[in-house]
Amino acid sequence: MYDVAVKHMMKILACSHQSKATQELFLSDFLQTVKDPSMSSMLESLTSPSNKDQLEKRMARIKEDPSLKHILDEIETGGPAAMMSMFDRVNLENKSKTENLLENSSLAQAQ
Repeated sequence: MYDVAVKHMMKILACSHQSKATQELFLSDFLQTVKDPSMSSMLESLTSPSNKDQLEKRMARIKEDPSLKHILDEIETGGPAAMMSMFDRVNLENKSKTENLLENSSLAQAQ
């Protein structure tokens, strides 16, 4: 499973218009994810031929959803760098929300 995923990712990166540094960063993050045991079942389900039709239907619904379409368009246009940027934005937003919750909790306890 791991070898198949890595070979597929290498083909994608070889076709990419991204810089070598961006490709290496994306591959590094990908390899860390693939090696994570908790991700193996998800990766298997995504690559299983028996799930192909269901996955294609879900992707079609996502592409039709106006609130999600711009995200897929950005990833398709920008490639791996756009996806990494999106992950970074989500991580930053989550960090900010967590800090706000902690701050509000501290203020509430102080009262």
